[in-house]
Amino acid sequence: MRSAVVAGDALYYRYPGSVAADDVLHGASLAVAAGEIVLVRGHSGSGKTTLLSVLAGLLSPARGTVTVTGTDLGALDRGARARLRLAKVGFVFQRFQLIAALRARENVELVLRAGGVAPRDARRRSLETLDALGLGAKAERYPRELSGGEQQRVAIARALAKCPAVIFADEPTSSLDSSSGAEATALLCALARGNGAAVVIASHDERIAPFVDRIVSVADGRCG
Repeated sequence: MRSAVVAGDALYYRYPGSVAADDVLHGASLAVAAGEIVLVRGHSGSGKTTLLSVLAGLLSPARGTVTVTGTDLGALDRGARARLRLAKVGFVFQRFQLIAALRARENVELVLRAGGVAPRDARRRSLETLDALGLGAKAERYPRELSGGEQQRVAIARALAKCPAVIFADEPTSSLDSSSGAEATALLCALARGNGAAVVIASHDERIAPFVDRIVSVADGRCG
């Protein structure tokens, strides 16, 4: 197997104030290689979103290790983890989380600028990515002027524009109708695979299955 871009080994996680018997993750392990797209599925409360958050370094496991591009997240302080996420990780959120006061291209540029990309280069890369997602003609529109499917493509562009090593997508189709959801997922998977990014999608949406390389089920805090 190709070397893993992101890997979690024997992960345990429980929410603050809970006891060991309430572990959300209970020995979960998952490794994803460059260019590989993995769907993590499970019923509501199974731990799939928690698994994504731990793999992305947003949550710290009680036990177990997480590495992203070979870096052990447990060896980093909070600031260093944030810098690694900014440089190496892209996110596609369930409800898009676009900034209403910014145009489509500005939502994408914002992440690039935060990563140190010069303004002119950030605008160029933003426009190129939006164009690849079929939104070149709508780059100057505000989120309220876009359909749900178009907003999701802006969110995908925001995740892809910095060419991250790994992309995490949490229920990316839950706010979309059937056709928009399939289209957005197909675009995300095709462009991410073309860029060599590892992709981890948490969802119970069966429409996503045809676009991925592997399906992992989460139950009782473990991956199967």
